[in-house]
Amino acid sequence: MVYKQVLRGWLIFSLLFGWIPVSIANTNLHLHPSRELFLQAEAALSQGQMSLYQKLKARLTRYPLFPYLLYAEYDRRMPSLTFEEFHHFVDNYPDSPLAGQLRKRWLQTKAKQEDWKAFLKAYQPTEDVSMQCYQLWASLRTHHDPKIILNQISTLWMSGKTPPKSCEAPFAVFERSGMMTRPLAWQRIKLLIQEGNETLARKMSKYLKKSEISLVELWLMIHNNPYLVTQHKYFTDHHPAYLEMIVDGVSLIAKTKPEAAIKIWQQIGHRYKFAERHWGLVVRAIGLSYALQRNPDSERWLNKVPAIYANQAVHEWRIRVTLAKEDWPSVLRWVKNLPEFLAKTDEWQYWQARALEMVNRRPESQLILTKLSNTRSYYGFLASHQLLRPYLIHQHKTAIEKSLAEAIAEKKSILRARELHILGRFIKAKTEWIFATNRLTDKEKHAAASLAIKWNLPNWAILALSKANNKDDISLRFPVIYTKHILQEAHKHEIDPAWILAITRQESAFVPHAKNPSGATGLMQLMPSTAQMVARKKQIPLSNEAALLEPLTNIQLGSGYLKMMLDAHRNNAVLATAAYNAGPGRIKKWLPVYDTAADLWIETIPYKETREYVKNVMTYTAIYQEILGKKPTLSRHMPYIHRASD
Repeated sequence: MVYKQVLRGWLIFSLLFGWIPVSIANTNLHLHPSRELFLQAEAALSQGQMSLYQKLKARLTRYPLFPYLLYAEYDRRMPSLTFEEFHHFVDNYPDSPLAGQLRKRWLQTKAKQEDWKAFLKAYQPTEDVSMQCYQLWASLRTHHDPKIILNQISTLWMSGKTPPKSCEAPFAVFERSGMMTRPLAWQRIKLLIQEGNETLARKMSKYLKKSEISLVELWLMIHNNPYLVTQHKYFTDHHPAYLEMIVDGVSLIAKTKPEAAIKIWQQIGHRYKFAERHWGLVVRAIGLSYALQRNPDSERWLNKVPAIYANQAVHEWRIRVTLAKEDWPSVLRWVKNLPEFLAKTDEWQYWQARALEMVNRRPESQLILTKLSNTRSYYGFLASHQLLRPYLIHQHKTAIEKSLAEAIAEKKSILRARELHILGRFIKAKTEWIFATNRLTDKEKHAAASLAIKWNLPNWAILALSKANNKDDISLRFPVIYTKHILQEAHKHEIDPAWILAITRQESAFVPHAKNPSGATGLMQLMPSTAQMVARKKQIPLSNEAALLEPLTNIQLGSGYLKMMLDAHRNNAVLATAAYNAGPGRIKKWLPVYDTAADLWIETIPYKETREYVKNVMTYTAIYQEILGKKPTLSRHMPYIHRASD
């Protein structure tokens, strides 16, 4: 009954908007009885009613989800599935993620049966470590050159993560070979301990000298209680592992208590023969920890990090720390010191331009800002603001020929995605859609995105264009839906509807049933506890958690919470946006010691997730202002960030 209602609603939607071709409408009407047969066939297969299943299956060969039915059947009888059946499936449905899934299941079965020739015949290169290990073992068992295979095994073996079960056999061969030396064993033990993989670290100790086994136990103790590094009685001889575990312990302390790490390092630094590498790792850990805590000493410690140990985080936080102090000459010095791949990014180009302006090198600054202002991006909009120029939104609707739209709508992969969604199998539908659209040309992706909008699936439009080269069709990438609800709530709370749209796009991409692992739910991704609190304060009816999936309710509560965040942060949308993501408690800790420009404050937010979140929301707000017919400007939403109250 549910799927009948969904289908009826979709057809009414299509007819109202007058878009969908008659052939497509007729196709979906025709699919209606097939959909019922499909569900019946699935039930018959799961209940083992094979005679009924085969009869129903014979009537479904032209139904889009036939490969899902066939996959379920093949999965059920995988041990006896022939190579011909397997090969026929992957050859016939290469446009579906099911082909890769069946290949993996087939390979797992052949590995279990130890049919290594059949395994290698069907294997294709993959990022799946479990499959890679099976392939290496299969190669060893079928007499490939062992030296080449052992070299490949060693690459997978040198990891701190728990390996898949399929890696046990090839790893054991490598560990028994002459290629696995004690120094290599120590390297892996270090990685395992740092990943918290105690069980495997202990197992690896059998490849050490008997006198070294106790060192592994000591290192594990230090990893769980790093303050043991202060007890000299544990480090009485000159084994190199002692230095590694001391550095590991001090670095762990530095993550949360850099002052304690400094004090300990000063106490023990002279006792042992540390190399420059050890010093560099400790100093780096202290400097980065101080930077994330906004400690005034962070610049001094980051400056001490030797160039060879300065990773991307060090390079970027050196700039952010000097930005927070508005030390513009130092900003320029550290930008100049960036590796080339970082120096070319919009982020650091923008801050180079801002620094040049502040040290009276305006012509150079204007040159960089002018180039950036020609991009539709956060830094492009900031550059336009600095130049007092209109933002370059560059909305250009892609013309889609009717024949192309019809061809895309009739593609088997697209029909499969749509059918899965109608049946409420949202995860499989999304997976099928992504798999299908990633293989389309740019024009085809735009046609698919247009189709998704017609189907009231704006998140699918966003997904379809996420990897397109042409990103200028703003109406597809930034859908405007639930407009009535959003405008109503924006008016009620006196907030910009473009901001609500921007938050919603960032949070859920307009998926009403979205729910993340932490429990945030619905269009504006509200935690149930937050929703209950807002419902009480704003007197919004909220019967249960399921009600958060209802768009109007979610928008009411989400907009109400945004208003509460605005009121709590002096009507500052930047702070309210950051609080919406990270929580108001953290924002209080991040407030500056003196009034600071919003772009400076955003750039120095300690949490990368929140930093990027705020940038995205500000960018999307400007774009939605353009779409809603307003002049795009971030100045209204990015006033100065006032210093923390005493």
